[in-house]
Amino acid sequence: MTDATTTVAAGGETSGRPARTTVEGVLFVDLVKIRARYDCFRPGCPQPVESPARGDDLEDFIGGIKTDHLARFHGEHR
Repeated sequence: MTDATTTVAAGGETSGRPARTTVEGVLFVDLVKIRARYDCFRPGCPQPVESPARGDDLEDFIGGIKTDHLARFHGEHR
């Protein structure tokens, strides 16, 4: 689960090249050790790494971390 923003060259023409993509956050899930963490790459983020979730908390963490993080640290409500 990543949040990506795509930017198209001026005039909307990409000349056959892929559009530029900026990754703002990444959810890492480790299926061997059964854990997950969220890394935020937004400049100035006060908490760029959300601690690993394990066990019973894992499903809720994966389902809501992006929305929760953006609301708590960036004032965005989705």
